[in-house]
Amino acid sequence: LPAADTVLPTTLRQPLVLEAADDYGLRSLELVAWRVTALGDPQEPVSQTLDLGGVRSALARPLLDVSSWRLVPGDEVRYYARVVDVHPAGQSARTAEYVLRMPSAEEMRRDAQEQLEDAADRLRALQDEAERAAEETRDMERASQAPQRGGEEEPFGAGEEQQSFQEKEGVRQAIEEQQALMSQAEAMGEELEALSESLREAGAADPELEEDLEELQRLLDEAGGQELQARMEELLEQMDEMGRQEGQQALEELAENQEEFRARLEEA
Repeated sequence: LPAADTVLPTTLRQPLVLEAADDYGLRSLELVAWRVTALGDPQEPVSQTLDLGGVRSALARPLLDVSSWRLVPGDEVRYYARVVDVHPAGQSARTAEYVLRMPSAEEMRRDAQEQLEDAADRLRALQDEAERAAEETRDMERASQAPQRGGEEEPFGAGEEQQSFQEKEGVRQAIEEQQALMSQAEAMGEELEALSESLREAGAADPELEEDLEELQRLLDEAGGQELQARMEELLEQMDEMGRQEGQQALEELAENQEEFRARLEEA
């Protein structure tokens, strides 16, 4: 799949699905692709080979990434797949040849605008998740500050065994959820960066659209910043050794980081 001639995505990264089977067993699967310029000149083929180790059937999902090929509107990418079996003669079979057409500048700008609108919708959903996570952390923080039996400092989560497990797992889950939210923001920033680069490479960049993409990308990079990610990792590593007071401070810091993350998403 797509098993038909079609238009390249604006990111210039085409997901493929390749399925093959053979009674003898499959030795390898090869994806071959090459550029044909707008003037009709074919370029040198590029191949990716996957060792299948003799299995009788295989399902592969390679990504045909031509983002570095400096394609321009009017260019085409042609490709086919070939499999070789484990028979001593090395018998092979290949698919038909398919065409991925480079979109026009107008098509690229229109698709980029749609992706930007989709990113805005995903951001709103991410912001809702961040707000919910921050509120849950505040609830845990308030619960941890409830008076404890006795006045001595106890390990974070000390007390009945079930209570200890629930407290620790609650904090761990909150930190891991925050890491996941920040990773989503970072991934969205990377998608927008690839989109901006594709538009520039194809000479299809619109100044206003490019400015919007770059600004949103910057804000997403800040939201999923390495400093916040590193602090989440540090909290996870230290959690088991924390006393109750330190645990309360960790929850407070987590809540502050979550609020900062939510505010950055709101700005984006």
